[in-house]
Order: sequence, then C-alpha cells, then structure tokens
Amino acid sequence: MHDQQLKQLMAQSAEDAVNYAKEEFQLSLDYSIDSLVQLDALVSTLHQRQKKQAHATDLLFTLCTILGAYAGEVFRRHRGGDWFHDKSSTEAPYVCLTYLDKEYPFSSIIYHKVMTDDSISIADYVEQAMSNATQ
Repeated sequence: MHDQQLKQLMAQSAEDAVNYAKEEFQLSLDYSIDSLVQLDALVSTLHQRQKKQAHATDLLFTLCTILGAYAGEVFRRHRGGDWFHDKSSTEAPYVCLTYLDKEYPFSSIIYHKVMTDDSISIADYVEQAMSNATQ
C-alpha cells in the first residue's frame, strides 16, 4: 500500500468513526482536541460492554482501527505526521502515526482501554504526544 493510499484509508476510517459515534452514541466528533473527551466516553462505554459480554473479534478489531484512526487524525490535523504500516512482524503488522521519528499507536491505546484499563485517557495520551512532539 502506498503512502497516499494509507493516508486516504486512515482518513476514511476516521470518518467511519465519526459516523459510528453519531449513529450509535449521538456524539458529534469534529476533529477538535476537545472531541477526544467524547471519544474517551465512547471507548469507556465499549469497555463496560466488553466486561458484560465480549465483543466479536472482528468487531473489536474494526472499532479499535476506526477509533484509533480518529485519534490519529486529530493529532495529524493539529501537529502533522504520516501514517505508517509497519510490516516488520508478519504475525503482528500494525498501523501507527509517525511524527518527528516517534510512533504513536493510537489503535493499540484504544484496544487496551477497551480490553483492560478503562482509566487510560485517550485525550491525555494525545495531549502528551502533542507535547512530546514539540520538544
């Protein structure tokens, strides 16, 4: 996949997250930094649902991908960066955002919040990443 194709795929995935948030949770995600608080609330709800009944694996993968794309697009639109598809491990390839030689695995953060630790704040993670990116 070429860089431009990956950028388009992640932008479309972020739009899928916007549509999902609106349809399923009546939340309006607008790519602002403040919208990450709403994203945190949405993912907290997914965490609670996961505790009651496990999400199907393919649904979980899709949700983590689109919601991670949204968080990454917020970062990218405010600070910059490029999407990168790391295929160094054939067993666990992943997509992350790179900026100034740092990698930000937004989908992985979403996954960990859903699966294990609801105290993780995506808003705080993005804010810290942005802060680190300017140092």
